[in-house]
Amino acid sequence: MQATVADVYNFFSSSADTGSLICFQNLQPRPHSSSDEVPAGDPLILDLFTFHPVTLTFSRTDEGSVTPVQMCIVDGRSVLCNAGYEDRVSVCGISVLQKDVVSADSGVYTVREVNNGATLIRTVSLTVKCDVMLSSQR
Repeated sequence: MQATVADVYNFFSSSADTGSLICFQNLQPRPHSSSDEVPAGDPLILDLFTFHPVTLTFSRTDEGSVTPVQMCIVDGRSVLCNAGYEDRVSVCGISVLQKDVVSADSGVYTVREVNNGATLIRTVSLTVKCDVMLSSQR
């Protein structure tokens, strides 16, 4: 028996020594979900978990309604960002780096493959910690 993992589309096949196909399965890994807390002014480093082209979307909750914004499309080492993100977002390996986070960056970040049915790769719920000094501590 021979097992092979096929190309970039996550297919697995198994065949008998006679060459007849026994099993052909499309593997769909579960999306990764996490929470993170980053101090204001620090970078957010978001692992993409894939080399495939992805879209990065940010959703902020404003007075009970969710407002999704497509931040950028990452394809290999290139990143195409929408207005407001082009100077703050860069690619390093298979991670996206967003510089100088502020409290308005708190929300949910979603990574989806561009191809392959927009498969959900991961979500990160981010809280930006703002250091507030009390006037008595100054």
